[in-house]
Amino acid sequence: MRTLCVYVLIALSSFFLAPGAHAEEQEFIKLENGRLLVPEPVDSEIEVVDGDTLWVGIYQIRLFGIDAVEPQQPCELKGKRRTYCHEAATAFLDSFTKRNDFRCEFHVQKGRKNRPLINYGRYIATCYAGEIDINAAIVESGWAFSTPSARGLKYEAFFKAARDKRIGVHATKVEEPRAWRRARREGSGGCKCD
Repeated sequence: MRTLCVYVLIALSSFFLAPGAHAEEQEFIKLENGRLLVPEPVDSEIEVVDGDTLWVGIYQIRLFGIDAVEPQQPCELKGKRRTYCHEAATAFLDSFTKRNDFRCEFHVQKGRKNRPLINYGRYIATCYAGEIDINAAIVESGWAFSTPSARGLKYEAFFKAARDKRIGVHATKVEEPRAWRRARREGSGGCKCD
C-alpha cells in the first residue's frame, strides 16, 4: 500500500509542480564537465523511491544510464521475498544518500547549455558520493541493468561483469526491467528471464 501511495504522490506532484517551471526559475551552477549541479534541497530532504529514482528536495531524479528492478517486479531467489531485488537496490542507493559528500549533477539538454534534461517528468542526473559515481556503483554491484543510453560507457562493461559474476539481481531469476514493463503494457506479464 505504501508503494502505491508513493506513486500517487509522485504522479500528483509531477502534475502540480511542472519540472520545466523549476528549471526555468532556478539558477544552476554550471560545472566544468558541462553538467548542472543540483541545488541544495529546499527542504533538506532526500528520499529514495527505488534503485534508480530519488527526490532531492523538490527535484525528482532518474539516474542516468541505469535501470533498476521495479517495486512490483518479482525476482526469484530461494529463501527471499519476491520483492528482494527492488528492496536491495533501493537500500544500496539509500546508503549513499546518508553521506555528507552526496551530490547529483543534472545532465543538460543537447544544444541548451543551461537547461536540465528531463524525461517523463524526472531530471536525468549522475549522482556522486565524493568521487564515487553512484550510478556506476549500482550497476557494478549488480543491483541495476545498464540502459541503451549507456551503450559504450563504463556502465555497460560493469553490467556485463556483474552478470558474469552472478551478483546482485543477476544471482536471481529476473527479467530486465525494460522488458518487464513492456510485457506488462502488452498484457503478457510472463517472465522471459535468463
